[in-house]
Amino acid sequence: MEDHESPKFSDLEMRMAFQERHHEKMQHELVDMERRLTTIEGRIVTLQDQLKSQSGGEEADQF
Repeated sequence: MEDHESPKFSDLEMRMAFQERHHEKMQHELVDMERRLTTIEGRIVTLQDQLKSQSGGEEADQF
């Protein structure tokens, strides 16, 4: 009876390991996307500040 359960258990272990690696990969991708978003947000703020200083702050307040 154990012979029939052992391959099933081994298959489940492999699936679980694959899912864990996939989960870790997705976590790394999420961290990378958050980092890029933060960089882009910082760049937008910088551009808004530049626009405010060039236009005297009138048009940039619309953002």
